[in-house]
This record gives sequence, C-alpha cells and structure tokens, in this order.
Amino acid sequence: MELRRVTVDNTIKANANMAAFDGVTHKLVFLSVLGYDAAIKKLVKEINRKTTVYVERFGNYGTGYKEYDVKRHKDQATDYGHTVISIKDQVDVSESGVVSLRGYVYAELTAEEFNLRAATHERGEIHEDLINLVHDKLSQHMPVAIIEEWKDYVVEQVFRNRLVDEIRVFKDENDKLRVFKVSIDSNQLSNIIQNGLQRREISIMGTNTVSEEMAEVTGMDSYLNAFSVPTANKLEDLFTPKFIPGQSEYNENMQTFIDYAEYKGISLYEPQKIVVQSTSNNLDKNNVSFIIARPGSGKTIMGAAAVYANAKKPNTTNIVLCPGHLVEKWAAEITKYTPLSEAIVVDDFAHFKSLEPKINDRRRRKHLFLVISTSTAKTTYEKRPAVIWSSAKKSYCCPKCGQKLLKKEFAGTGRNRYEYYRDLTELDFTKEYAFNQVCDREVRYWNKESRRWDTRPCHEPLWTPFMKEEGGDRWIRLPRSQGWIEKIHMNKLFDELVVRTDLDRNESRLLSALSEAIQTEEDGTTIVRAPRKYSLANYIRRFYKGKIDYLLADELHQYKGGNSQQGQAFGDLVNSARKIIGLTGTLLNGYADSLFYILYRTYPQLMKAEGFDYNDEKEFARTFGVVRSMNRFNMNAAGNPTTRVGSGSEKFLPGVSPLVFTKFLLENAVFLNLEDISDDLPNYEEILIAVAMDEDLQQAYEELERELRSNIGWGSGGSKIMGSMLQALSAYPDMPYDQPAVIHPDTGQTVVTLNDLPVFERTKETETVRLCRERVAAGDKVLLYYHWTNRTNVAERMTELLEAAGLRVTVLSSNSSSTRDREAWIKERTPETDVLICNPTLVETGLDLLDYTSIIFYQVGYNIFTMRQASKRSYRLNQTKDVKVYFVYYQDTVQEQALSLMATKLQASQAIEGDFSEEGLHAMSNNEDLLTQIANSVVKNIKHTVDIDVFAGTKERTIHTDLDTENMPFDTIFSEVPDAKREVVAEFIDNKVIRIEFRTYSLKDSLVNKTKKCKKKKIAAQVTATQSNTNKLMFMLRNKQTHIANLL
Repeated sequence: MELRRVTVDNTIKANANMAAFDGVTHKLVFLSVLGYDAAIKKLVKEINRKTTVYVERFGNYGTGYKEYDVKRHKDQATDYGHTVISIKDQVDVSESGVVSLRGYVYAELTAEEFNLRAATHERGEIHEDLINLVHDKLSQHMPVAIIEEWKDYVVEQVFRNRLVDEIRVFKDENDKLRVFKVSIDSNQLSNIIQNGLQRREISIMGTNTVSEEMAEVTGMDSYLNAFSVPTANKLEDLFTPKFIPGQSEYNENMQTFIDYAEYKGISLYEPQKIVVQSTSNNLDKNNVSFIIARPGSGKTIMGAAAVYANAKKPNTTNIVLCPGHLVEKWAAEITKYTPLSEAIVVDDFAHFKSLEPKINDRRRRKHLFLVISTSTAKTTYEKRPAVIWSSAKKSYCCPKCGQKLLKKEFAGTGRNRYEYYRDLTELDFTKEYAFNQVCDREVRYWNKESRRWDTRPCHEPLWTPFMKEEGGDRWIRLPRSQGWIEKIHMNKLFDELVVRTDLDRNESRLLSALSEAIQTEEDGTTIVRAPRKYSLANYIRRFYKGKIDYLLADELHQYKGGNSQQGQAFGDLVNSARKIIGLTGTLLNGYADSLFYILYRTYPQLMKAEGFDYNDEKEFARTFGVVRSMNRFNMNAAGNPTTRVGSGSEKFLPGVSPLVFTKFLLENAVFLNLEDISDDLPNYEEILIAVAMDEDLQQAYEELERELRSNIGWGSGGSKIMGSMLQALSAYPDMPYDQPAVIHPDTGQTVVTLNDLPVFERTKETETVRLCRERVAAGDKVLLYYHWTNRTNVAERMTELLEAAGLRVTVLSSNSSSTRDREAWIKERTPETDVLICNPTLVETGLDLLDYTSIIFYQVGYNIFTMRQASKRSYRLNQTKDVKVYFVYYQDTVQEQALSLMATKLQASQAIEGDFSEEGLHAMSNNEDLLTQIANSVVKNIKHTVDIDVFAGTKERTIHTDLDTENMPFDTIFSEVPDAKREVVAEFIDNKVIRIEFRTYSLKDSLVNKTKKCKKKKIAAQVTATQSNTNKLMFMLRNKQTHIANLL
C-alpha cells in the first residue's frame, strides 16, 4: 500500500492511502487517512474549517467550513485510527428559483468496464452501477421528478451533455475506485426531460398527451384537489401510518380509557381517539411524540389518555409540566377521567420531598401524575451535605448504608503509578463535586429472581435540600463563597491552617472565612441565611432519572429558550423521563431558531445526525431559516466602496423551511384542528371593524407620523427608537392625551412630544360601546382585550363608558388573583359580569371561558402566539353557542397595518403546523420581522389595507400598497450585483451619497427591486422579500416547479 504524507497548515500530519481532488474548484473531495487517532481528530477538525491541505506529490487544495462528512474508526487495541472524509454535495438556488447541483459519485469500475470519453462522445454504454448512482444523486437533490422508466434515458443524456466529469484520484494501482462529478441545474434537467417527451423517447404512463386534469392545475391547492388520491397513496408508500382508521384497532388500555371517560360523562370524538392511539403507537418505537392541536381541541384529556394507552405497568410515575394557571385543570381532568390514577399538584420542593415515599412505593396500584408548574420546576432550594461524621471511624459515612465514604486517587508516575482510596474528610464536602454526589459503596440485597444475596452500589444521595427551618444546627455556609462546613470541625480546621506558613490562595480564603464564622458563633450572632434557590427539575434529573415513566409537557412552545430557566427545567425533565409527550397549539412563532432547543432536547440524536451541536442555534437558523448579513464600507471620491467599517452583523428574520416539517415533525407529530373533530361545532367568525378617526385626531396623528418618520432615518440613528415609535403610533389614537414623550435610548433626549387633545368619547370608543351593548342584548357575554397597558388606561376608560351605558364590567389584572386561581376567579364573577376587560396575555393559554362568546380586540399587539391563543378562549369542544371575534381598529393607522401584516404571519405559522395553503407558503417567503415591516411601512408611507377575506377564510388574499415618494426623507436604491448575493443600500442628501451599506443574504439572495426617484406623484410599488433557500422552496411550490410531495 502506497502512503503519502498529508499536512494541514504545515503542522498537523497524517498518512493518506487514497485522495481525490477537484481541479476546477481546487478543493479536496475525498481523503482516506491513517495514523494516530489524536492527530487524525485534529486534522479532521482543521479540514472542516476553511484551510489548505497538502498531499505529498499531489499539491495544495482548499477546504470549506463544515463542508465534509466524516466516518471514523479506531483500533481499540492501539492508538491508530482510520478516517474517511468526503465532501458534501453542494446545492445552490438562484434568485429565480433554479437549483444547481455539484455532487460526487464514487464507483468501483475499471477502464474496461466504463470509458467516460466513449460514453460522452462515441455513445458508448454506461455501466449500470453508474446509472443508478447518478440517478440517486439527481433524485436526492433536484426538484424535478424522475420516474423509474426515465432513469436510463435521463442519465444517458446527462453524460451526452457533458455534465459529468471524472476527477483526479490518488490510490493504490490495484484499487478500482473512480470519482465522478455531476454538475447540473434544474433547468438543464427539465430540458432533458422535455426534449425526451417531445421526441417521444420517453413517456408518462405510455402517453405524451397532457391530461385535462393537469391542464386545469393553477397552483398547489388545485393540484392537491385534482391528485389527492395518488398523492395520499404516495405518502403511504413513503411513510407507514401509525394508525389507519377503519383498519387499525384500539389497544386494550385505550378501550378501557374510552369506556371509563364515557362513564364519567365525556365521550371522546373519533379523531381524538385516533390521535391518542397513534401517539401511543409511536411511543412504542420512539421516545418522543408531539400532539399539535388547536386551542380547544382537548389536549389535556388526549395527553392523559396517551399515557394510559401506552402504559406497560399499572403504577407508572408521570410528570405534567404546565403553566401555573393550568395545574388545577390538569389535576382535575386526570383524576376524573383517567382510570386508576391519582394526580397531585406539587406546590414546592418540600411538598415533592414529602411525596417521595409514594413515588418510590413499588406496591402502589395506581398511576401517579405529579403536576408541576413551570415556576415550581425551575426554582426551589439550595442543597447542603447529608453525610454523617463518625468519630469512631474518623470519616464521613453514608446516611443510608453507614459505610465510610472513600475517594479514589492516584500516586506515582509511569509504570509506578497506582490507585488507592482515602477517607472523605471535612474539606471534601465544602462544595458538591462529581466524587461526593452519591455513595458508591457496595451493599448487599436479596435478589428475588436468583433467590440469593447479591451486591449493588448504594447510590444514596449525599446532598439534600437545605430547609430554612433547619437553621444552623449542624452545617453552616461559610462566607466568601467558601461552601459548607460542619460546626464540629470549624475550630480543628482553623487550628491546622493558622499555624501553616505555606498557604496557597484558596487556603488563605478558607482561613479568613473560618475566622469570620468562628467569631460570629462566639458572639452569639449567628445569621441564619434563607436557602438559595435550587431547581426542582434538576433534582428530579439527578435522583429520579429513569424512574419517571412519562413527561407531559404542555404549552411546549414556551420552552424554546436555550438559557431560560423554564427551558432548562424542561430539558432536565426530558432527561429524567423514559417517554415524552409534547403538547401545543402554536408550535412556531415564525423564526427557525424558536424550534432549535425544543428539537435538540427532545430529539438529540436526530439533531446530531443532521450535524448540529447543542450550541448551533445560529447554524440551525442559517440552514432552515433566513439570516441577513450586513457590512459597512467607506467610500472614495468616485463613490466606490473601499475599506470595511467595523465587523459585519447578522440579523435573523422570520421564515422556516418546510424541510423542518418533513425532517423533524412528520413522523413524530400528530396534527389536529377543531374542524377535524366535530362537524357539529358552532360557527366561529372573525369580523373586522374599521373606524374613521375624528377630524382633530386624524390631523394630530398624521402630524405625529410625519414627525416620527423624519426621526427614524439612518443618519439620525433613528432605528433605535423604532419600538418606542411604534408604541406611540399604536397607542396615541386610543388615548390622545397624557402620553409620554418618545425618548432616544442612547442620548436620553426627547425625540417627539405628543400633543394632548380634549378628552371626550372618540369614534372607536363609541363603536366599541355600541358593539358591547349589541352583543349583550343578544345574550352574549363580552371579553374585551387591550394591549398597551403602559401607555393607555383602556381598562379604566372603557369601564367608565360601559357602566354609563348600563353594562356590568369586571377588570382582570395581574394582581387580581394568582395564576393558579385565575380561572376560578373569573368563574366566580361571571354571573354578575357583562363585559370582562383584560390583557390577552393573562388568559392566552389553557383557560376555558365558555361564557364569553363575543371577543373584542380593542388593541392588538405584535405577538402571533398571543393573538392565536387568546382569540380561541371560548371556542372549545364543549361550546354550544356561535363565537364571534371582533377586531376594532382605526383606519389609515399603524393599527391597520399591524393587523394586516399579522394576518400574513398567521398563515405562515399555520403552514409549519400541517395546515398548508398557497397563501401560507407565500407568507413564509416574506422574511421581514413584523416590527421591521411596520416600521418600514411608516418610513416609506406604505399603506397596508386589511383584507377581509383573510379573516373570512376566502382563498383570494391580497394586500394593496401605495408608495408616497413625495414625503420620503431620503431615496433608497436597491441595485444588483453580479453574483446576486449582495444588496447595496445607499443614502442620499442633496443628491450626494453620505453612506452606503452592503447587505449580504445567506443561502443565495435577493429578488432585487429598483425604486427610482419620483417627485410629486404616487406610484404603485411591489414590496418584494429577500430570499434564502426557504424562499426558493416556497417560490418553486407556488410556481409549480415542484410540489409538496417532493419535500418528503
């Protein structure tokens, strides 16, 4: 075997027995290396960065960041390893949606078996293995479908069109490995197929005539309507359903649950039963399942039923993690409807400790559900040592088995190195370390299966929660963060340290802390410190891992944070449980990174297989979302950019690739709409009410808008006041008096002072009062939402107006009740209430407000989650009356623009939850975040009109915009660059360029619009979104270049 030296950056070395390089791109394609495993690891790490690799007598070739797949093998008997590195296929999408592929295929063929020159020029035969390899590569990456009958023709034409090259390979002379590069785009592949069909060299099911059905297809919806049956059959071939209605049967546990729930007064709908059984079937093979069901569809009872249906023993121990105001609801429904089950709401850490005998009771004959709120799970108490000092043994002992606690250490070096065990002393329990967490001594126990005495590790926890009532009896926490010490050892340890002259820094700190603690004790002024907070979820993970059978995580979307306490608590409980069921009604907030930590905590192996580490949140967003990179440059006298100013910046924008749906959710999630459950549900209607402003209010608003628009330009750093500006524009029409000024966050200077108008009943207030009286007269109770609590007094103002109109009003605030008692607080006051006024965030999840069948959004914020959840508070399965939701807004204001843009984002978020539509996919390709879109609309005076059809469910949905260039503070020119990867944004004053920005969009970019300067006239402007791979997929779906089945 011939070996050649491989060097990276002139330092890291290994030996290669095989290598391949692309002479066109000058990149390493394939490398097989042998050597010390540690050196190979380092070499692979450097290769997956942007670097240069030198292979002896072969030359220097480049590599790219994370461009390579790696397969490693280590000989366990030696330190040698073998690693194979191969470049990933490169797939790019142009601004017009054309997909380009540069892929590599590896085949073992001799020159006699296949001659590339003959296949290309002389129409020689192509080896069957090579045909299959190229076909698989095209099918994997190209959006153009290639049916099996076309395989030979298509691959042959790919070779004939010289789209395949053979690249240089270094190998052993007896090795038959050959590497071929396939360079093709979707247009070339489409032309090959079209030409074949026109020449009748290939056909579709034996014919070359377009069917009448296909001729009528105009979009994805019409395609699926026309070909729903074959598409469904294709999906069934690709994925095995977990449950097939009419064919599959409910298991015995499920039948028991159905019968018991019906006996208790509730009958599950057939779609609910299917969701439960399919979730249970999935849990038999996988550890995690998601139930993504719209608000009001019965997620609580479906979650409990899924646990019972899947349970393999009669005494499972389960945890329900949910928001604080839902704990009582969960406990009540589980106790009432789940057979042989007990649900307990865990109040705090002490309560959990008191339940440990019940949790550990193997003779328990009931399923135990511990309902824990997110606030209880994330923080409880600090821990202290639980060990016991033995004067006889002169060592700390285990509190359970009583044996001496030992620590393994090593002495000597080289061949003389040996291990020994020493006793754990007072200095070993100042803080918690890996070696002092649990007792590892062997204890005897009676093995019932073998009917003899065996041994096993004790595993008793050596640390216990520190309770306040313990005071300072035995253990004391030393000052200066020096940890814990038992009081009986303080003086002894102090005496040992004080006589020494060679104390290091840590020992000196310990001596000072001991001196202070001893003096405090002698003075009789011992300070009993309150316990520090400690995570209950972390405690469960450490001491109950594997003992929790099921975790039910309600409102799953709330655990999306990587560093948030409730996100970490969710991660701890996931690691504790054997099976996880996630429940949510709104999984996505529009951003790809909102899914990252949820997916990583629940599907870590799948995420690792996709190449993501735990901290790769941004990389995940770059792969499946949209990210905008921006750089600033100085300009020379000729107006050309020169040196870059500062470092570049990235901004993550809304937009999620449908591949997230197919890669992570399709096989592990079940989706349910209320419409799927019952055809007998009452009507649900969303109604828009546009109100014209009073004349003085309109003049004041337009003046405020102009003033704010002039202050939000780049030159003044106005982008920093965007949030304050939007709040002011949103809230001012609802309360045009006593409004705080808009303050610049950096300088503290007043940017805009808002004028006070007279206080009298405005048109929006009049319309809202009229609407409330009308709905109450119709027999409804009204739920009135307001959002801007920090800038308006809507609750007080509307209470005054509504009571003057003879209506009974109740106001719910965050101080009205605890989150746990909120639903009971509302029910208690409902009989004496006509109108309930509150912020939607107080009731957005879990609460059933069935009495309030008319909902009025007096103000709308910018949170899609909140709007979706709050609008369905009374539209539940057991609702018997029609539900009407009203959105009251002022025309020609930011209120209208926000409502319009939120409607499009709503469609996008529904698409990732299984509710696909052409409009939803179109909305997903609009990648600007909501606040930025509204701010840009204000700056450029773009008027968005709310389309009633969006709310009414009509398929035709449009937003009309007008661009008023007369009042724009500066001209913005979007100009194309050759590689279509950058967007140049220039700012002018008096026709002079004062600043230029280069915005670079990841994953190939933008649809570029040129807006030229126009004076004293209005022109129609098409607002186009920047594009990433996500946009291109959406583009191809909408334009029939591919369809949703190709994503599978």
